Amino acid sequence: MSNLLGSNLPAERVPSHALVLNGVPYLPHYRNGDVYVSPGYGRSNFDRYTAQELLVKGAQYQPEMLWPRATGGVVNEMNP
Repeated sequence: MSNLLGSNLPAERVPSHALVLNGVPYLPHYRNGDVYVSPGYGRSNFDRYTAQELLVKGAQYQPEMLWPRATGGVVNEMNP
């Protein structure tokens, strides 16, 4: 069940994965799971990557339990 404001229920999490490059986890963006972002995205950096870009650099998949991700959402400089 999803977490509701004022509720003590945990937010829903689903099996997913991160891509880890040089010890840094890159997570799928919550609005578009095809876009990967690093810690600090939207505040200290606006770098976005595809899985292929990270894999070519040597990233490895790591299983994670994450909030559900949407697909196809717009992620750009105006809409981080």
